[in-house]
Order: sequence, then structure tokens, then C-alpha cells
Amino acid sequence: MCVFIIERFPIYQILHGEQYLELFKPIPTEGKLTSKASIADVLDKGSGCAIIKNSKENLRVFFDLFMIVVS
Repeated sequence: MCVFIIERFPIYQILHGEQYLELFKPIPTEGKLTSKASIADVLDKGSGCAIIKNSKENLRVFFDLFMIVVS
């Protein structure tokens, strides 16, 4: 997602809006953890948009959500 945004908009138009991380259990120090990101929502902000991304991973260790604003 980040590459898509950077390729299509000048960097000065992109703002890190907010971020949320919820840990369900300690992060393992060994093994393999696979995280998959998806776009949860795109919000019209009049002069720009807000893109909300969430991540889920295979071991249910954490949930991550962050928003970027493009003006």
C-alpha cells in the first residue's frame, strides 16, 4: 500500500494520521509470523482522502490499524 501511495502522490501531500496496535500475547522471539495487510476503508475528506489499513497475522499475536491522510 505504501508504495502505491508514494508512486502516485507527492510526499508532501501524505500525512500519518493515527495508529493503533493491540497485543494479544507476547511477540515470539523465534519462529515465523506472517502478517497480511488490507485496506479497511477509504474516507472522503473533501479536499483529500483518508485511507485506513489494518493487519492481521497467522498466530493472533496482534492487531494493527493505521490511517494516512492524502490531501
